[in-house]
Amino acid sequence: MKLHRLIINCSVTTAILAGSSALAGESAQDYFFGDSDLEQGNFQVLAQTVGAGHPLYSCGTVLCRDSNGPNWAEYLSPGVLPALAAAAPGTSLNFAVSGAHMTDRGDPTLPEPTGVGQQISWFSALQANGTIKVGGGDRFFVHAGTNDMLRLFDGEPADVVRADIVAATTDHVRVLSQAGARTIVVAKVQPVQYLPFLAGDSYAPLRQLASEFVTQTNTDLIAALVGVRSTLPTGTQLIIVDQSAFLDLLRRDHLRLGFSNFEDACADVATGNLCSSDLQAQNRYVFFDSNHFTTAGHALLADWYRATLSAASGDAALGSGRLVDAVDLGADRIEAEDMAARDALESDDSRVFSYGAAISGTARLNKAAVTQNGLLVGLQVPVSDRVVVAASAAYLEQDASHSASNTFATREWSVSGSVRTNLGPAQLSAVASYGRDTVPAFRRDVGALGLVTAGNTWGERYGLSAQLKTTSADKGRYATFLTRLSYRHVRIDGFEEDGAEGLNLAYARQSSDRLMLDSEAKFGLDPTRWGWVTAAPFIVVRDRVLLTGKSRKIESTLLGDLADPATVTVRNIANTGLTLGGGADLHLGQRVALGLRYEHALSGDNNGTSSASLRVAMRF
Repeated sequence: MKLHRLIINCSVTTAILAGSSALAGESAQDYFFGDSDLEQGNFQVLAQTVGAGHPLYSCGTVLCRDSNGPNWAEYLSPGVLPALAAAAPGTSLNFAVSGAHMTDRGDPTLPEPTGVGQQISWFSALQANGTIKVGGGDRFFVHAGTNDMLRLFDGEPADVVRADIVAATTDHVRVLSQAGARTIVVAKVQPVQYLPFLAGDSYAPLRQLASEFVTQTNTDLIAALVGVRSTLPTGTQLIIVDQSAFLDLLRRDHLRLGFSNFEDACADVATGNLCSSDLQAQNRYVFFDSNHFTTAGHALLADWYRATLSAASGDAALGSGRLVDAVDLGADRIEAEDMAARDALESDDSRVFSYGAAISGTARLNKAAVTQNGLLVGLQVPVSDRVVVAASAAYLEQDASHSASNTFATREWSVSGSVRTNLGPAQLSAVASYGRDTVPAFRRDVGALGLVTAGNTWGERYGLSAQLKTTSADKGRYATFLTRLSYRHVRIDGFEEDGAEGLNLAYARQSSDRLMLDSEAKFGLDPTRWGWVTAAPFIVVRDRVLLTGKSRKIESTLLGDLADPATVTVRNIANTGLTLGGGADLHLGQRVALGLRYEHALSGDNNGTSSASLRVAMRF
């Protein structure tokens, strides 16, 4: 039996709850409570006008929205259904009704109250009879408060209306948490001063009063929610969506985002006129009617919700984890190029010599492309016939890019010292190093309104390694086999972002301790001479295993929000796996050496990606 037919002979609420089928499923669901900003047809069910249409507005098969297309709840939770007409089990449900207040009040033309308080009562009844079973992954959204301000036009004191909004919201949070909700998302009251129904010079004083009312209401609301947060069951995450920041930024950037009009409404409900019958042209407007977004505006609000949830959960912080990996990657490059430069420039005369090298290359850091450019200088001193010591200093710039908007850079000064013992065809060496890094530019695409945050910080690293290398040569060919055990500690200091009010993150200090085992086999030909130029081609096979330090935790906090700090675990990227490459070692006379290398990862962290490097070294 269709739900709207049941309403004819029963009270509205009784019919709705009796006619609902089992809606609970094992997968996580979303539950929405609010007003016309997210209405999907519940008003029509209650008003018994299902199928009657809704001129100018977007209607599905029989139910309509207060917009020209899907609203933000539908974009955020695809498949969500209006709760009062839903018949599919295991479905996200939208209890919102046009005209709803944050309290129990609603549109006076409807047969019963429909405010958020009443909507939660409907939800509770469905939960009580077993129709809805709340899971730990379910999300609960409370988005209302604008209609409560209509009471101001009836002469009610602003302080009373404000207090009612705040008290009702905090009560909703308590009730939902007691019902098992562990993720509760509350939207700040919308800044109504931006809505078209208050546009025009004649409404300027009213806009100012509305702005002051909303600002104070949201201030009081946050203060009250801070107080109630400590009383919620353990594990309850309370997240605030900053509608004021959203609309401030949308107003500022609407032209950049593809809109042509922020102030006016596309639809004039009084006359029945539209700015255009073309949906694309309608969506050049931010607002569809005097107080509702176009579906294009709703899509952006959904992005804002999504970005807020991502930031609160810690998922948005994952990109910062690559900073530690980048410092580790740079240390690999410096150590490899330093040792290669000394090997290339060393002669049989066993004299003290100094050297310098320019480094340029590309690398991969999982999905990020990294360019590396730097310089190093060093001094090698033979202590005895078998023992050689060396010291070097290096500067390395790294620029990494996940995408056009997700980038970061590191700048490092480092020093290292090494000692090597020659044991016939074998060499045993140890290296100690320290580096001081700055991160002058960390940029994160928040995923909403095209906003990119910016931050900066610093870090440091130190490491120890022991290496055994053996070399054999025969008939114009040579082979070297290297085994290296390395320990490295990397630390990145905590920092805060700016550039996206309402979505900026604060990051706690990150650190990593890694123990790595490298094995490398290099096969080459003896140098071929052309006058004062010699060249020796080679192929190389390298394998790295990360013995310890395979993951670490990243802690972040959504600035200005009530969400608890989030902690996520991220896998360390340490260039593990098998790599095949080749290149050439070239000498220009006795003092200049060039190294060219290309590598392709066959497995591991960077499987399927390639890197290349160029080294120009000179002996002084």
